[in-house]
Amino acid sequence: MAAIRFDQAQPKRLAYILLGLSLFSLPFGWGPGSNLLLLLLALISFIALKAQDWKYSLSSPLTLASWFFFLLYLLSLLYSDDLNSGQRELETKLSFFLGPPILVALGRYFSSKEKRNLQIIFILACVGSLISALAYAGFRAWDHQALSYIKPNGSQEHFFFLYETLSEPFMHPGYLSTLFGIAILLLVKNLWVEFLDLKRSISWGLILFLGLGLFLLQGRINILALGIVLGTMTLWRLVKLKRWRWLFGGAGFIAFLILGFLSFAPQSVKERYLAFPDFSYDLSGSNFNSATYRLAEWECAWEAIQQEPWFGYGIGDSKEQLLKTYQEKGFLEGYERRYNAHNQYLETSLATGALGLTSLLVLLAVYTRRAYKLNRQVLVASMLFFCICLLTESMFERAWAIVSFNVFFPFFLSDDKGA
Repeated sequence: MAAIRFDQAQPKRLAYILLGLSLFSLPFGWGPGSNLLLLLLALISFIALKAQDWKYSLSSPLTLASWFFFLLYLLSLLYSDDLNSGQRELETKLSFFLGPPILVALGRYFSSKEKRNLQIIFILACVGSLISALAYAGFRAWDHQALSYIKPNGSQEHFFFLYETLSEPFMHPGYLSTLFGIAILLLVKNLWVEFLDLKRSISWGLILFLGLGLFLLQGRINILALGIVLGTMTLWRLVKLKRWRWLFGGAGFIAFLILGFLSFAPQSVKERYLAFPDFSYDLSGSNFNSATYRLAEWECAWEAIQQEPWFGYGIGDSKEQLLKTYQEKGFLEGYERRYNAHNQYLETSLATGALGLTSLLVLLAVYTRRAYKLNRQVLVASMLFFCICLLTESMFERAWAIVSFNVFFPFFLSDDKGA
């Protein structure tokens, strides 16, 4: 019986379907289903890929950078006291070890057109998750006969169509906002060069709808990051094409949106978006806004890092050391709520020190450079967007963000068929 080869039609078709389902599952946060899909992809890869495919993927800078990042966390178990916690955290990061070699190897068998079709699937999944979240929020609002509710023994008002309550069926709003931001960047690129099989009118509609989703999810760093990246791309393009009327018209439209927000947005929403950091905050107090919470977390994380700057505390002990620092400095709000550092660069430094931080920066630089080398500007923009989002979210401390990164970027940054 002849061996199964990936360049045959049947295994490639099956892998294409599984990749589409995997990308579709990302915005829905369906962990067990996604793990099963990725397991099936791995099985097909081990059976049907050729030796030169593995040689290609195992020597890829994408794989090597991911493995180096994962290896430092693995080695940090040697100086972690809480091995059980460390092993659990290491399992969360396992896709850094498994994802890139498999996705990079698979990616070289698919053409640019096939990859663009898979990107459309990802975009439609983001749209579908937002529709589902809005529908569920509408059902809950109808069931409660109100737009908000207060939890038992609580005082905070939770709005069904906003922030964590809206994204609750799927994942943390910061992670879902990140996926929406990447989808918006893909759609904006399609407006400029129509590289997806989507009409411009459809692209505009989807951009506005996902933009509304970003606003409702209140992912401030995601909106800021998208504004920086998209604003830079647009400014460069308009100046290059000398579209001065479009440039001034766009600036006027943005000013109109800001004025409308300040005039008509609910007070609770304005407070969320206009929560500026107050550097005179009381670390031991309880009067925090979302910005000063971050400042307090970063202050404590930085102090903990300074005590073990080179190798950190190990993957098993870093969280408890951060909580201990919260307690020592009197940041009881952070200690009682067991907040993480809300910054991946600090989070990695806590666990693996300066060496780990270097590996994280190398990982992000390698992926960004790869996108630039392949002339895939939208993926360069997506990587820069992702890097900014890491400033206020510990994205690589949660399985869903890790899986999303290690499925999306390695696959779309692999060589195209025939390239």
